[in-house]
Amino acid sequence: MTTEPLDTTDLLIRRERRGIAGALVLMLVLVAGAAMVWVNAPIRATSPFFFAAALAVPLIVVMSLGRTLLGRRDLAAKRAAVRDDEGRQAAIDRASRYALVATLAPMATYALLSHAYPFPAPVAVLLAGFVVLGAGTFLVAFLVLDRAA
Repeated sequence: MTTEPLDTTDLLIRRERRGIAGALVLMLVLVAGAAMVWVNAPIRATSPFFFAAALAVPLIVVMSLGRTLLGRRDLAAKRAAVRDDEGRQAAIDRASRYALVATLAPMATYALLSHAYPFPAPVAVLLAGFVVLGAGTFLVAFLVLDRAA
């Protein structure tokens, strides 16, 4: 049984999905680092984590920008076609709705329960948590709903 080689459109879709998964992993790493700081983890335990993150984040950004800027110009039409695909747009719309609900539902719950059970953290921490929850929900939902590579 032989398999067909992937055409350039499939390769572009696979590359974009890898980029979205990378953004999700990067967000989870940063959230884990913030959680370690918030629970006052010992410096000896957190310093290797932050050193690796401080090296990895700029390196990943430079590599992705280099790939984008130095990418082949003849693929621009195919990239635009992949981004304008109806199935992909429908997946983005559904993922946006899921992210909206995932962001607003905890906010509303907190607003209702905050008088009875006050949370001992600053409001900025709560808002950042709600935003991260919404962004994470969007990325995961988009990866699930978008067509497979």
